[in-house]
Amino acid sequence: MSMRGNFARSASCLLTLMISATVVLLPHGALAQEKSGVAAGKDTFLTHCAVCHGVKGNGKGPYADLLADKPADLTQIAKKNHGTFPSEWVARTIDGRDPLAAHGPWDMPIWGERFGQAEESGGKPATKAAVHARIQQLVAYLKSIQER
Repeated sequence: MSMRGNFARSASCLLTLMISATVVLLPHGALAQEKSGVAAGKDTFLTHCAVCHGVKGNGKGPYADLLADKPADLTQIAKKNHGTFPSEWVARTIDGRDPLAAHGPWDMPIWGERFGQAEESGGKPATKAAVHARIQQLVAYLKSIQER
């Protein structure tokens, strides 16, 4: 292999190593803030929701059998709503602070409060806008996993 080929391969390996180290060393919250929409919503879902609702959102998470009320199959929301995904209702349900929203079992955390609490590492509570954005990202992700 030529010197140029060795250099290119070494540079590629170094770049891959640097990117991997950055991903491992950055706190998860910082990565989620840099992402937007569906990707950030998926990260939040996998971190906070999949334990009950399952990685696929089908209600079959590892904790599902421990709950009195089984978690909802989140891939069926649009189907159960005559083919339309009710984004605003889903956002209010996730937020959980609206007493009129059918929040589901009381086992489900009130994410509007949880997302607003201070992060252990940061110490400052999230702003209302940041909580709203995080919930909207979750809604975008849930909309993307609907079965057709």
